[in-house]
Amino acid sequence: MWILLALTTILVIVGLSVWKIQHSNRNKRLGEDNEFPVPDGVRLALTGLTVLFIGLGAFNKIWFYAEPGYIYHVRTILGQERVVDDVGYSLYLFGRKNAWKKAITVQADNNSADGINAEDEESAASVSLPPQNIMFLDQVDADAMATVRFRLPTDQETFLKMAHEYRTPENLLRVALTPAFLETLQATGSLMSAEDYYSGGRTEFINEFENQMQQGSYLVKREEVASSSVKIQTAEADASHPESQAEFGDQSRTVFIVKKQHGSDGQPLRKVQKFTLYGISVHEARITDMRPNDKFVERMQLKQKASADRAIAREQRIQEEEQRLLAVARGDREVAERQAAMKVEQIELTT
Repeated sequence: MWILLALTTILVIVGLSVWKIQHSNRNKRLGEDNEFPVPDGVRLALTGLTVLFIGLGAFNKIWFYAEPGYIYHVRTILGQERVVDDVGYSLYLFGRKNAWKKAITVQADNNSADGINAEDEESAASVSLPPQNIMFLDQVDADAMATVRFRLPTDQETFLKMAHEYRTPENLLRVALTPAFLETLQATGSLMSAEDYYSGGRTEFINEFENQMQQGSYLVKREEVASSSVKIQTAEADASHPESQAEFGDQSRTVFIVKKQHGSDGQPLRKVQKFTLYGISVHEARITDMRPNDKFVERMQLKQKASADRAIAREQRIQEEEQRLLAVARGDREVAERQAAMKVEQIELTT
């Protein structure tokens, strides 16, 4: 911008000079002595502005201002390469610079645009995705909303290694951080069934997601196991003959179990997150929401209704049993009262 302003003032000065020469030639030709309408001070002022604009333009090509929250990869015209982490003006001598935000966010939620918006110097460092569909262990799919915040290295050696590998923040987001986020989210879903998640396993799911984002995904083996129920299920609503209640339900079922593979040292085997090799760390990871498919919601509602119906039937059975016991007690009391009255009559007759 400053260079353009300097060029503009130079053109104005040249125009004034040409105009003054033409004015002087006209005076000589006509023998007149008219003064030039533009004072000489104007050209001097324009010359001063030109020098000022050139100086400012050169300053912006030699120095740049490092904003807070950013780390800069600087390459000077002399071939020097360095990392700038401090806030304030820094020298880069007509070279080039890339601004990397110290913390980068990858998120999937309903408020995000459908696509990747990689950062530049004027925008936030983030990847915004729609809710991601994942599959739980019991083949129930759900739309997951999650957020992960990464921190870039600040020491020069590690940062330059990362900058050489990915070159720009956009490449880092596109080829490293976003794929790791999506892969880990899917891998975490395969560790747990949807029923376990909605039966108190939410905290465990969040912890496993954060753990795998930081240290790598578990290497697992999925096994199919057939199990049978030891407890015989019986109908509970028949209060009149509790000893002859009918059995119901299938007593065998097939479940899927995921087993983590362990090394010789007893520690779980993992697929290492490649971005950690370049000093990038996971600062925080959150699961903000999980929305299962409609069929699973309907199934859970039916299960809740069936459980509520069984509870109601159980309460009715208890109430009927209490009423039966009350009736028996009332009858025993009436019999006792009659026996007492008969004894009184007999005593009166004998006396």
